[in-house]
Amino acid sequence: PAHPRDVYGATKFAGEVVIGAAARRPGAAPATSLRFATIYGPGKADRHAGAALTSRLIADALAGLPVRIERGGDQVDDLVYVADAAAGIVAAALAPGELGPLYNLSTGIGISLRDFAAAVAAAIPGAEIEVGPGLEYMGPDFVYGVMDPALARADLGFLAEPDPTVNTRRFAADSGI
Repeated sequence: PAHPRDVYGATKFAGEVVIGAAARRPGAAPATSLRFATIYGPGKADRHAGAALTSRLIADALAGLPVRIERGGDQVDDLVYVADAAAGIVAAALAPGELGPLYNLSTGIGISLRDFAAAVAAAIPGAEIEVGPGLEYMGPDFVYGVMDPALARADLGFLAEPDPTVNTRRFAADSGI
Protein backbone atom coordinates (compact mmCIF):
# COMPACT_ATOMS: atom_id res chain seq x y z
CA PRO A 1 0.00 0.00 0.00
CA ALA A 2 1.10 3.54 -0.68
CA HIS A 3 1.77 5.76 2.32
CA PRO A 4 3.84 8.64 0.96
CA ARG A 5 5.96 10.36 3.62
CA ASP A 6 7.20 13.26 1.55
CA VAL A 7 6.52 15.29 -1.59
CA TYR A 8 8.65 12.98 -3.74
CA GLY A 9 6.68 9.90 -2.69
CA ALA A 10 3.38 11.75 -2.96
CA THR A 11 4.12 12.81 -6.54
CA LYS A 12 5.05 9.24 -7.50
CA PHE A 13 1.80 7.96 -5.98
CA ALA A 14 -0.16 10.78 -7.65
CA GLY A 15 1.30 9.66 -10.97
CA GLU A 16 -0.01 6.14 -10.35
CA VAL A 17 -3.46 7.53 -9.53
CA VAL A 18 -3.53 9.73 -12.66
CA ILE A 19 -2.35 6.89 -14.91
CA GLY A 20 -4.94 4.54 -13.42
CA ALA A 21 -7.75 7.07 -13.87
CA ALA A 22 -6.74 7.74 -17.46
CA ALA A 23 -6.65 4.02 -18.22
CA ARG A 24 -10.21 3.58 -16.92
CA ARG A 25 -11.65 6.06 -19.43
CA PRO A 26 -13.69 4.54 -22.25
CA GLY A 27 -11.45 3.68 -25.20
CA ALA A 28 -8.23 4.38 -23.27
CA ALA A 29 -5.15 2.25 -23.62
CA PRO A 30 -4.43 -0.03 -20.67
CA ALA A 31 -1.80 1.12 -18.19
CA THR A 32 0.34 -0.50 -15.53
CA SER A 33 2.52 1.12 -12.88
CA LEU A 34 5.81 -0.38 -11.76
CA ARG A 35 7.29 0.22 -8.30
CA PHE A 36 10.98 -0.49 -7.87
CA ALA A 37 12.94 -1.61 -4.84
CA THR A 38 16.25 0.18 -4.26
CA ILE A 39 18.15 -0.30 -7.51
CA TYR A 40 21.92 -0.74 -7.65
CA GLY A 41 24.36 -1.36 -10.47
CA PRO A 42 26.81 0.29 -12.85
CA GLY A 43 26.04 3.92 -13.64
CA LYS A 44 23.71 4.46 -10.68
CA ALA A 45 26.15 6.82 -8.94
CA ASP A 46 26.39 8.96 -12.09
CA ARG A 47 22.62 9.50 -12.23
CA HIS A 48 21.47 9.29 -8.60
CA ALA A 49 24.41 10.15 -6.38
CA GLY A 50 22.32 10.61 -3.24
CA ALA A 51 20.75 7.16 -3.57
CA ALA A 52 23.73 5.23 -4.90
CA LEU A 53 25.60 4.14 -1.78
CA THR A 54 25.40 0.41 -2.56
CA SER A 55 26.55 1.00 -6.14
CA ARG A 56 29.46 3.16 -4.97
CA LEU A 57 30.38 0.50 -2.40
CA ILE A 58 30.79 -2.09 -5.16
CA ALA A 59 32.49 0.26 -7.63
CA ASP A 60 35.02 1.47 -5.05
CA ALA A 61 35.76 -2.08 -3.88
CA LEU A 62 36.27 -3.20 -7.49
CA ALA A 63 38.65 -0.24 -8.00
CA GLY A 64 40.69 -1.39 -5.00
CA LEU A 65 39.68 1.57 -2.85
CA PRO A 66 38.96 1.07 0.84
CA VAL A 67 35.27 1.55 1.66
CA ARG A 68 34.28 3.12 4.97
CA ILE A 69 30.63 3.78 5.70
CA GLU A 70 30.10 5.46 9.04
CA ARG A 71 26.58 4.29 9.81
CA GLY A 72 23.74 2.11 8.61
CA GLY A 73 25.02 -1.43 8.91
CA ASP A 74 21.84 -2.59 10.64
CA GLN A 75 19.46 -1.05 8.10
CA VAL A 76 17.50 -3.62 6.08
CA ASP A 77 16.32 -2.87 2.56
CA ASP A 78 15.18 -4.68 -0.58
CA LEU A 79 17.92 -4.24 -3.17
CA VAL A 80 17.40 -5.14 -6.83
CA TYR A 81 20.16 -5.25 -9.43
CA VAL A 82 19.67 -2.80 -12.32
CA ALA A 83 19.63 -5.51 -15.03
CA ASP A 84 16.84 -7.32 -13.17
CA ALA A 85 14.83 -4.09 -12.90
CA ALA A 86 15.31 -3.56 -16.64
CA ALA A 87 14.21 -7.14 -17.34
CA GLY A 88 11.05 -6.46 -15.30
CA ILE A 89 10.27 -3.41 -17.42
CA VAL A 90 10.74 -5.45 -20.60
CA ALA A 91 8.58 -8.26 -19.22
CA ALA A 92 5.77 -5.80 -18.45
CA ALA A 93 6.07 -4.11 -21.86
CA LEU A 94 5.98 -7.40 -23.77
CA ALA A 95 3.51 -9.32 -21.61
CA PRO A 96 0.62 -10.75 -23.58
CA GLY A 97 -2.85 -9.96 -22.39
CA GLU A 98 -4.10 -7.51 -19.83
CA LEU A 99 -1.91 -6.69 -16.86
CA GLY A 100 -2.80 -5.61 -13.36
CA PRO A 101 -2.63 -1.96 -12.35
CA LEU A 102 0.57 -2.27 -10.27
CA TYR A 103 3.64 -4.50 -9.93
CA ASN A 104 6.55 -4.42 -7.49
CA LEU A 105 9.92 -5.10 -9.11
CA SER A 106 11.97 -6.30 -6.17
CA THR A 107 13.62 -9.36 -4.66
CA GLY A 108 11.15 -9.58 -1.80
CA ILE A 109 14.09 -10.18 0.54
CA GLY A 110 15.50 -7.74 3.05
CA ILE A 111 19.24 -7.53 3.52
CA SER A 112 21.18 -5.40 5.97
CA LEU A 113 23.87 -3.11 4.67
CA ARG A 114 26.36 -5.05 6.79
CA ASP A 115 25.38 -8.36 5.13
CA PHE A 116 25.38 -6.71 1.71
CA ALA A 117 28.92 -5.40 2.31
CA ALA A 118 30.08 -8.84 3.49
CA ALA A 119 28.70 -10.43 0.32
CA VAL A 120 30.45 -7.82 -1.83
CA ALA A 121 33.72 -8.46 0.04
CA ALA A 122 33.29 -12.20 -0.55
CA ALA A 123 33.03 -11.57 -4.30
CA ILE A 124 36.05 -9.23 -4.46
CA PRO A 125 39.27 -10.75 -3.10
CA GLY A 126 41.14 -8.28 -0.92
CA ALA A 127 38.27 -5.78 -0.68
CA GLU A 128 38.48 -3.56 2.40
CA ILE A 129 34.94 -2.68 3.50
CA GLU A 130 33.90 -1.36 6.91
CA VAL A 131 30.32 -0.49 7.81
CA GLY A 132 29.34 1.15 11.08
CA PRO A 133 26.25 0.25 13.11
CA GLY A 134 22.88 1.93 13.04
CA LEU A 135 20.19 2.73 10.53
CA GLU A 136 19.45 5.01 7.59
CA TYR A 137 22.66 4.70 5.60
CA MET A 138 21.19 6.96 2.89
CA GLY A 139 19.74 9.40 5.41
CA PRO A 140 16.43 9.75 7.22
CA ASP A 141 14.44 10.90 4.18
CA PHE A 142 15.03 7.71 2.21
CA VAL A 143 12.35 4.98 2.37
CA TYR A 144 13.70 1.53 3.26
CA GLY A 145 11.69 -1.67 3.26
CA VAL A 146 10.88 -4.98 1.63
CA MET A 147 8.41 -5.21 -1.23
CA ASP A 148 6.33 -8.19 -2.33
CA PRO A 149 7.12 -9.23 -5.93
CA ALA A 150 4.65 -12.18 -5.98
CA LEU A 151 2.27 -10.59 -8.48
CA ALA A 152 5.13 -9.61 -10.83
CA ARG A 153 6.45 -13.17 -10.55
CA ALA A 154 3.04 -14.68 -11.33
CA ASP A 155 1.95 -12.33 -14.13
CA LEU A 156 5.28 -11.32 -15.69
CA GLY A 157 7.59 -14.21 -14.82
CA PHE A 158 9.75 -11.63 -13.03
CA LEU A 159 12.43 -13.02 -10.76
CA ALA A 160 15.29 -10.88 -9.44
CA GLU A 161 18.60 -12.37 -8.25
CA PRO A 162 18.77 -11.53 -4.53
CA ASP A 163 22.40 -12.60 -3.89
CA PRO A 164 24.72 -9.57 -3.80
CA THR A 165 27.74 -11.83 -4.32
CA VAL A 166 26.33 -12.92 -7.67
CA ASN A 167 25.29 -9.36 -8.48
CA THR A 168 28.73 -7.99 -7.60
CA ARG A 169 30.17 -10.30 -10.26
CA ARG A 170 27.48 -9.11 -12.69
CA PHE A 171 28.38 -5.49 -11.79
CA ALA A 172 32.05 -6.17 -12.61
CA ALA A 173 31.16 -7.80 -15.93
CA ASP A 174 28.55 -5.17 -16.87
CA SER A 175 30.90 -2.27 -16.11
CA GLY A 176 33.92 -3.85 -17.78
CA ILE A 177 35.97 -3.94 -14.57
